Amino acid sequence: MKFKITPGPWMWKFNKSIKSVFLVSFQNGSVEIVMDFVRYGIYGAKPRFNVDDRMVASDNLCKTVPGREHHSSWLQTITHPDARLIAAAPEMLDLLVRCSNAINADYVPHVLGSRINTLLKELGGEK
Repeated sequence: MKFKITPGPWMWKFNKSIKSVFLVSFQNGSVEIVMDFVRYGIYGAKPRFNVDDRMVASDNLCKTVPGREHHSSWLQTITHPDARLIAAAPEMLDLLVRCSNAINADYVPHVLGSRINTLLKELGGEK
């Protein structure tokens, strides 16, 4: 499987007529599904992510959380880069705001730059 972060811009597409929700990417006039949902159990839904232009259920993209192997039957993480990007979004927003404030103050603390580099590496980005 080829994993990649789907280029943006992204937006949620909610279709009431067919009762579906998608996270889509718009690029060069085309729409690519980043994430959608399928039934999981009686009342649940599970996300699917785009892998090589086909939607793959998240339970096929999971791995055990390091250090929590004894909970692997009920605690796993989704390894797809788009899932990791979504999960990291709150921290990334916080870092972006802090960077913006630091740049406006003409000061970028070393610890902030270090965390940004670590986050980029975790998400598969470059630094």
